[in-house]
Amino acid sequence: MGAASPQDNALNHPAQDRYAFPSIGLLDGELATNLTQTCERLDELGGTARAAAERLYLAGHDYAQFTPAGLYTFMDPIGTSNAVEHEQGRFIQELSTARNALVLLPLVFTWFGLFWATSQFQADIVKYPNDKNVPFLQLWEQGFHDSHSVFIFSNFAIADVVLFLLLIAAGIVTDWMFRRARAASTEVRRRLEVAVRG
Repeated sequence: MGAASPQDNALNHPAQDRYAFPSIGLLDGELATNLTQTCERLDELGGTARAAAERLYLAGHDYAQFTPAGLYTFMDPIGTSNAVEHEQGRFIQELSTARNALVLLPLVFTWFGLFWATSQFQADIVKYPNDKNVPFLQLWEQGFHDSHSVFIFSNFAIADVVLFLLLIAAGIVTDWMFRRARAASTEVRRRLEVAVRG
């Protein structure tokens, strides 16, 4: 049987074992170590970054076959970093859409509550004429003489607060995910450019 190719070695061993550059190490041990660390970090990110690690590994073993421009084109640091940012931020678009919908929900919920309460108030003063002298919010909080009503003022207020807290949380998470995706993209590009320029 023939010796395993660099690609077979890269695909069939754990990340910490498979990204070794012994021939480069004979010429420049620091460069070989940097290449190994770059491949391992790209492998951890997964997806497009892992594919870039495999390309870097193959290029490192066939470096004599590449011109500097050809190696840069083969590794494509800019395209790879853009793809990594897209991959890392897959969920951001859905979360942003949910957040945008959530912005309107407290408003819709509040107007629904006001519509329900004014309808109930109109029916209440027909049935209980003396309630004209009772404050509207007090009648609403008492459920307009329905002690089992869940549509009381304080419940609407609590629900609105919860919706606003969810909106704030969605904004914070979206921002954090965007920054994380951008940082991963920047790291991939930096690592690939350093590796290519060796």
